[in-house]
Amino acid sequence: MRVLVLGCGRMGSAAAEDLSNSLGHAEIVVADRNLATAKDVVKRIG
Repeated sequence: MRVLVLGCGRMGSAAAEDLSNSLGHAEIVVADRNLATAKDVVKRIG
């Protein structure tokens, strides 16, 4: 399964973390207009 999370603010980052925890082997792609913010979310979710 592939999931795209647009926006890495409070809601987007929380959604990405929840998806990572519940879907396990899914590919989660995050996108934000601030690249540093998107990279921070990627580091947190692994």
